[in-house]
Amino acid sequence: MTGRERTVLLAGATAIGAILVGGRLVPAGHRWYTAAAERVEMQRAAVGQLQARLGSARALSDSLAFLEGAVTSFSERMLLGATDEAAHLDLVRRITAAAADSVPAIDSIRFEPPSLSDSAPAPRYGDVALTETYARVWVTADLAGVARLLAGIEADPALWVERLAARAELPNAPGPESIATEIVVAAWRITSS
Repeated sequence: MTGRERTVLLAGATAIGAILVGGRLVPAGHRWYTAAAERVEMQRAAVGQLQARLGSARALSDSLAFLEGAVTSFSERMLLGATDEAAHLDLVRRITAAAADSVPAIDSIRFEPPSLSDSAPAPRYGDVALTETYARVWVTADLAGVARLLAGIEADPALWVERLAARAELPNAPGPESIATEIVVAAWRITSS
């Protein structure tokens, strides 16, 4: 075999190898780029949905500050727990902490299905979704105690008041008038399917 034949054979083998390698790397790189762009778009859409939901919440007095805080401290604004039970326990812990210095005792807490809200479906990231969890809290206390309880709930970065109903109780004894209050407390949690 002459030097020229060897050069042509080596150049041909190199060209065929480059075509085979390029035929595998270019599509793989394109798939990776497309998947990454789709993930970024899904995250952008989910943040947009979250911003729209939070912007429409009537109970928030300053939604812009809330959204800025939500982006910077996202994990603080979520209930802890991978299961419904764990998230419910965290919600009870947070509500009890908010009520510690405000009311003598919480009458009861009941968990509600997510159908309480008229909002859009929860934002999804593949198999992971943000889900609202609701607890209906009943408490009987004076007006100052109820106000402190509401302030404590709103002070927790993960909780907000979705609904509030109050009625005056007939006074059985002298002293401050008691108010029977029903509060629907909501929070976000991360779920996976």
